[in-house]
Amino acid sequence: MSIHKNSMKILFILLLTVLVVGCLPKVKKDKSEFVKVVIADRTFKVLRGYFDGRTPSGKDSESVVLEYSLPDFEILPPYTQEYEKRRELISAGLQRTMLLEAERNRPPVHVSASNHLGKDYIRQEGDFYGLEKYVYPVKEGKYKPYIRDDFFLERDSNGQITSHLFCSPPNKDKVPSCNHRFLDKGIIYKIGWPVRELPNW
Repeated sequence: MSIHKNSMKILFILLLTVLVVGCLPKVKKDKSEFVKVVIADRTFKVLRGYFDGRTPSGKDSESVVLEYSLPDFEILPPYTQEYEKRRELISAGLQRTMLLEAERNRPPVHVSASNHLGKDYIRQEGDFYGLEKYVYPVKEGKYKPYIRDDFFLERDSNGQITSHLFCSPPNKDKVPSCNHRFLDKGIIYKIGWPVRELPNW
């Protein structure tokens, strides 16, 4: 009989504990400072701030866009709270994005570069920081001259194209910049930075 009473007492205490715990307010788990992103079977651990408040998932992605500020690739100030600071960065040409995407979704870098070279680009002779430089002849447009970005190629020791850059020529853009596209281990990177950094590419 006493065993039965003790068993009932223990059961009552357990039920009471469950009820009390169920009534307590739920404590939200803090979001991790990092986000896991998988592209082309490679896993990246990216600081959450580079996603500008969006909700990236940890599942396999075809591509991802990261936002940052130059010159040190710092996280941008939060969009909603720091709108004016972001505008200042844009005006100064210091707000940029980086695109990472699986190679399988795009033509190889050398094919992409060859396609661009077939559009009337002319090679310039000279030393351009270890790159080949190609320029597009200025053409008259309906309202103003049509100017394309200068085009730069990087080649390996075997002469194979490994990356290419588009950079603003003089007097074309209000905020002159470069876009560098290169391949590394199955992922194509496209990174933007001010044209003044071209010597440090």
